[in-house]
Parts: sequence; C-alpha cells; structure tokens
Amino acid sequence: MSHDNFRNIRSLHTVAAGSNVIQCKFAVSVLRDLAGDKKLNKETAVVLTDENLLMPLLYALPEDLGAVNVTMGYPLRNTLAYSFLERLLELQHHARSGASGDTFYYVDADGILTHPYIADSDRKTIAAIHDKIVKNRLISVPSEVVARTPLLSRIFRVASGWRDLMSYLRDAVAAAAETQYGGDEVRFRVEYLSVLSESIGKLYNMLQSCGMDVSDDVCRSLVRRHLQNERIPFEGEPLEGLQVMGILETRNLDFRNVVILSMTDDNFPGSRTADSSFIPYGLRLAYGLPTPEHHEGVYAYYFYRLIQRAENVYMFYCSHADEKSTGEPSRYIRQLEYETDFKISKIDVGADVNLADSKPIEIPKTAEVMDVLDGFTDGRSFLSPTAFSRYVQCPLKFYFSSVAKIRTDDELTEEVDNQTFGNIFHKAAELFYGEVLDEQHPASHLQRLIESGAVERAVNSAISEVYFGREDGGLPELSGDLLIIRDIVTRYLRDNVARYDAANEA
Repeated sequence: MSHDNFRNIRSLHTVAAGSNVIQCKFAVSVLRDLAGDKKLNKETAVVLTDENLLMPLLYALPEDLGAVNVTMGYPLRNTLAYSFLERLLELQHHARSGASGDTFYYVDADGILTHPYIADSDRKTIAAIHDKIVKNRLISVPSEVVARTPLLSRIFRVASGWRDLMSYLRDAVAAAAETQYGGDEVRFRVEYLSVLSESIGKLYNMLQSCGMDVSDDVCRSLVRRHLQNERIPFEGEPLEGLQVMGILETRNLDFRNVVILSMTDDNFPGSRTADSSFIPYGLRLAYGLPTPEHHEGVYAYYFYRLIQRAENVYMFYCSHADEKSTGEPSRYIRQLEYETDFKISKIDVGADVNLADSKPIEIPKTAEVMDVLDGFTDGRSFLSPTAFSRYVQCPLKFYFSSVAKIRTDDELTEEVDNQTFGNIFHKAAELFYGEVLDEQHPASHLQRLIESGAVERAVNSAISEVYFGREDGGLPELSGDLLIIRDIVTRYLRDNVARYDAANEA
C-alpha cells in the first residue's frame, strides 16, 4: 500500500481574483463544474481561511447546487446585532439626565433611528421623528421627542450604574427581537439578537460573581471586549450536501474536491500568534511557548493534510493589494509551485468592466422653463450673485437649483456655516431696524433701543427663527458655537452698526 497519497491529485488550480466578491462568484462557477448535472455531496468542501467570507459565499450559492452544511461559527462582531449594540453603548455614553428629563446627543439618536432594526419597525413614525429633530435643530434630543413607540421607549432611557446598564442592554436587545419585521431575514435577526443577549447575560453573571463595582466606562469596555470573540453557531446535516468550514474544522477529514478561499500569505498562515500576545518573541522561545514558526508549521500540516487525498484542488486568493493585504499568494502555494512536480493551472479572474457611453443631459427649453428664465429679467424673480456664479460654472446645476427648485435634504450639524451666520445677522438687523423704519430722525430712538437691550432681543429672535425654525420666538438653551455666534452678531450689530447710525444720522 502506497503512503504517497499526493499522487491521487489529478488537478491543482490557483485562482487570482481581483476582490473577495469575485472570489465567491467564481468559486460558485467552479462548484457548478464539479457538480455537473448532479447536486454536490459531502465529498466537496469549501474551506474558508477568512471567516468574513462566509456570508458573501452563502449569498452567492444558488439553490440548485443542493444542500449546504456550514461547520463553523460566524463572528458576532460582523452582524447587524453587534452594530446595534455599539449604537446603544454610544447612546448611553453621551446621554444626560437632568431636572427637565433625559436628553440624548442627536448623532447617537440618529444612529439608533437609522439602524435597520429600528428603521424597519415603523418607518413612518421614525421618519417623522427624524424630521422633527432636523427641523427644530435639536442637538440635545429630549426623550419625549423620540420615545413615541413601545420599542423606542425601552431604548431611549438613561441607565445609571453598570448593573442598570447591563439590564438596559438586555432589555433593548429583547425589545428589538420581539418587534415584528418583514422580509426573509427575520430568523437571522432573532438568532443574532438571542446570541447577543445570552453573551451579555454571561458577562453580567461573571461581574456579579466577582462582587465588585465597575464604572460605566469600564463596563462598556468589558462588553465590547467580551463580544469580540463571540461566534454564532450554524447547525446543519454533516452527512449530506456541500461542506463549508474553516481550516481548523478540516482536521482528520478527507474530501475529493477541495476549494480553498482567501489563500493570501497575510491570511494563511498569517501572524495570529504574534498579533495576539504581549510576550516578546525571545521569552516565548526560551520558555517553550508557541512562536510564529510553530504556528506556521501547524497550518502547513493542516493544509497538506487537507489536500493529500483530494483529486481536485482549487486555491483562491485576492491579488488586489491594499493597506490590509499585499495581494501575494500563500507560501504554501509557492511551495507547491517550486518544490513539487505538480502541474498547477493558473487562472486570473478580474472584474468585467463595461462602461456604457454616457449621454449628455439636455434640458429642453419648454414654455414652463422659459417662463421661469424670463422671470429673472422682467423683475418677477431675483437672480442672486451665487445663482449667477452657479450658472457660469455649470448651467445644469443652475437649472436644478434655480429653475427646477430641487433642494437637498436638510442635515443637522452643530457647526454654523457662513450662509446661516449671514442669515442670522441680516434677520437680526431687519428686526432691530424695523422699529425705526418710518421715522425721519431715528438717531435718538436708536440710542434708546440700544440701551434697552433691543439688539440682544433681535439677535435671539433671529437665532430662534433662522437656526431653530421657530416662529414663537422661543429660544432653547444655547451651547457651543451658537453662544459664540450670538455674542459676535450682538457686538457687531450693536457696537459697529447701530451706534454708528445713531451718531451719524445725516
């Protein structure tokens, strides 16, 4: 009986793909060729050296290839459930509780409202809440503005102390899992959220057993670190269908057809030992601890053990170089090329880019368009310098903004741009000088208005109307840039403009 099992290999192929997506797409075509007119069975395995390719591969697999058995865990950190938890942690990190109630930073509130788990629950209500936040420029969002559904009421509350924070996270995750969603991915959402809730519960029990208090910041850090290595288990039938697994799950298993994805040298064998330890290499070597060489030797054994009884082997790698990868094939591929007599077929797969000829956008000058344009010359409309400059630079942009009146959606920012600053100043001047508009000799009246604080009132009203969009003149508590803007506009209008006009009536 021959022990040289490598002689069974009929074909070896290396596939250099331009991206990870192309890897998965071309792997499906390879699987189709291996299946022929039949469905794939347990003698075919797709081995993922990069666990992040699991979901792209599963989405790329068609149903006609037959059953698929996944024997590996999917990282929880790559799911929407984990991103939902991250937004909950950020929401609590910047939340404030005061005499007037709970308030939340608008960036965190918007992050929660736009997350698919929340946005899909009640799109109409979520859109109304978002519009109100933007329209009223609520940098600090009160809880009564956002807590308009049972789900949002359980999310938008302030947790105090690490125990309450852990209970809050579990309750918010449970609320998202209990919400009715549409679509085919409901089962995945519930599974991800249940694993997340269970992991938080385990961490809470461990902290309770320690009998020690931790700060909120330490608690958030522990939650993130605890969940980094959590995996979502997949259950299937191991005795039928295409086998999808990681390199560690292939130990002691033989397959006739082997397809290995993401065999770049940065990833396979990679440098996991060096990256995951604070112990210097010299100390690891002296005390017999695992070293990078040991790690490489172990992965070399896994690789050659996997392919030794295979008949068809396809080794994929991403040839695109970026900041995370050099795009070089694994050293084990190089060993097969230079140290064996195997004839290796090399395949290069790139993106099929067919750029269609772009057609110029032409706007016909209809009667409606000409009527709007004529309005700029006969006095019905005003052509601002900005609009004229836009017309010179790009007539199409001028059409969209000044003729078709297409406006971009309003976005809430903490910064006051130049246009808003100018609008606040001009509105404040309009309100202030409106009180002396019909007077022939307004100098004395202007002086009395300045001394009575009319400038300050006009600036506050201008900020309320221009920045917050309020017509009742009410002004919420200002902070940050708005305090500076109010001070600058007030001093300039009062000391440089109004006092000059009062002293130089002629």
